[in-house]
Amino acid sequence: NVAIDAQLSGDWKTASTWYARAASLGDIEAMNVLGQELIDGSHLPTDLPSATTYLYCSYVHGDNNAKILLKELVKRYGQVIITQYTNKDFCKNIYEKNFAQENSNALTFYESKSNSLKLISESNQISERFPVRVVVKNKSYSEDRLKYAKELENEGNLRKALAIYKSISKSHFNAEPLIRIAILKRNGGYNLKIDKIGALKVLLEALEEKKSSEAIYQAALTFESLKENSTALQLYFLASDIYHKDALFNLGVMYKNGEELVPNDLSESLKYFEKSAKCGDGEGMYQVALHILKSVTDDREQLIQAHAYLNVALSRGIICAEEDKFKLERRMTTHEIVKANELAREYRHINYCEIDHSYVEKQIDHAAEVIREYISKIKDI
Repeated sequence: NVAIDAQLSGDWKTASTWYARAASLGDIEAMNVLGQELIDGSHLPTDLPSATTYLYCSYVHGDNNAKILLKELVKRYGQVIITQYTNKDFCKNIYEKNFAQENSNALTFYESKSNSLKLISESNQISERFPVRVVVKNKSYSEDRLKYAKELENEGNLRKALAIYKSISKSHFNAEPLIRIAILKRNGGYNLKIDKIGALKVLLEALEEKKSSEAIYQAALTFESLKENSTALQLYFLASDIYHKDALFNLGVMYKNGEELVPNDLSESLKYFEKSAKCGDGEGMYQVALHILKSVTDDREQLIQAHAYLNVALSRGIICAEEDKFKLERRMTTHEIVKANELAREYRHINYCEIDHSYVEKQIDHAAEVIREYISKIKDI
């Protein structure tokens, strides 16, 4: 916990000290964090001998994530990364001290894991073989770490999840770790302080570095939580312009209910619900279906459309769609229901709307400027 606290506060000197202590006691998570950071060089100076040692120790303790990263290193730089730059005695000492007493077969297991890498002898010097800074971006490794962090988050271990998200945010192939960091900072939780300005800074990074359209929507939610409604609305419109389905749905709700900055306008509300539905949003589909049912129409094609939308909405977790679907079927023929089911099968494959990439980047840059201006204004106060 001390290591995680220090990492979250940006004090990597303290964090690395405590992670090293935890690693010496056989903590696989600490080994992985140190291994990744010492390779990446983002927060700690690049140190390949120490990095490969920690990852090797984690691997022989049975961790598959470390194995993935080690394979990537070997693939790029050869077996020398294991044979010459890994302190295997250090790993063996950790294993003996922390596991051998509990398991009489521990050292046998260690030796079998060690030999399984089929090491060969090489004599190249570190300075000749490796660049000063080595960044290993392994998609499988970072995806496994992301999945693990999400599991921790669901279990309520927010601080540890946040630490892992931060450790992979630079190397991950998309902005998802940064988005998760921003959400945790915005919402807070058990032993995790709310930091909404910090969340905006992370989202700005996601926009600038990862070109994430999701970051526009998350920024809108963050500004809304700050009661900065005009800025939130501006970002909702930016996100809706690139057909972000959640932004489209939220605007539909705003126009339906009448918000502080948005008048009550049911036709405008329906327009946004229809757009979100066409992008695969289950809630948007449900709202469009309700509109058709409440209009008391006898247009058979519209009723088929409504049934298809209710069907998909139900499959996407909108439980209240079931009763409406049942009532609608009383008004439909068997042939119409079959046709609606065929249409629903097509809709289930839709999860987003295609849009011109250059226009998306333009909206992302616009959103980034909005956040930069707000952060700058906060600093001046």
